Amino acid sequence: MKRKPGIFLFAAVFIVLSANYLLAKNPIGNMVNLKNLWFGVGLLAVSALMGFANIFAKKTFFKSYIYYKPREVWVIAFLVFLEGLIVIAYYLIDVYFTNNIIINELYINIIIQLLVSVGLIAVLHEVYSYMYEYPVRRVLKVMDKAGQLIDNMRFNEALTEFDKVQRKLDCCERPHIYGWVKQAKGVCYIELSKHEDKKQNLLMAAKEFEEILKLKELQGQHGHVKVDIGNIFYDIAEMDNDIYYYESALGMFSDAIKHYKSDRDFDGYMNALSNAEKTKTVLILEKTS
Repeated sequence: MKRKPGIFLFAAVFIVLSANYLLAKNPIGNMVNLKNLWFGVGLLAVSALMGFANIFAKKTFFKSYIYYKPREVWVIAFLVFLEGLIVIAYYLIDVYFTNNIIINELYINIIIQLLVSVGLIAVLHEVYSYMYEYPVRRVLKVMDKAGQLIDNMRFNEALTEFDKVQRKLDCCERPHIYGWVKQAKGVCYIELSKHEDKKQNLLMAAKEFEEILKLKELQGQHGHVKVDIGNIFYDIAEMDNDIYYYESALGMFSDAIKHYKSDRDFDGYMNALSNAEKTKTVLILEKTS
């Protein structure tokens, strides 16, 4: 999901103002007894449970299954804790200090209303973060699984995982993640080529890398990607002794040199130049032999 902070801000302002309007018309003190000790204790218990749930979520359950780490739960828990303390303090004052201290319940309502407003903002921000980050975390989870499959030489299963991720991504909305998936998928094909159908899998790897070159947002990576494609073409040329792939490799290395030169990347430039010179030498030998 693409970030739309303007819409979120409008929705947050509308919801918070609406909640405050309703609470002004129907104060919390009219709905619950603010002098009830057990209501305050219950709020403290809820805040404690939320705090433990937040810690547990970050370490285990939510991270493993929902692919999301809560951000604002601790803030909400703290606000509930404050509300519980206020209710308990109000109860104690009413029971033990009623002759010395008189507090208008209106002030308690206003304080709790402010805390509720802050809590609503925290909840909305949590929902916003969850909606934005959930797809990304799912991708990271699947990518991690695919990486483990590659380490165990289960390349076809890893490719299936990459395909799952790819279907859920929009290259326009998340070009960097899309490019990362394509890069990883290409590497997987290269590893697979070492075990079966070498030329076919190398060509599939080149095809994946070429998809990255279509993403304008990743122009900074184009030089590196073109070197990778050039190396693939060079390997195929050596395998088939095919001048066409030598020339294709040289074209890729030459384009990479231009990218690195414009980006002032000296190391990348020298690497691409070295590959280009090596390919030129082989081409001359092949054409003169």
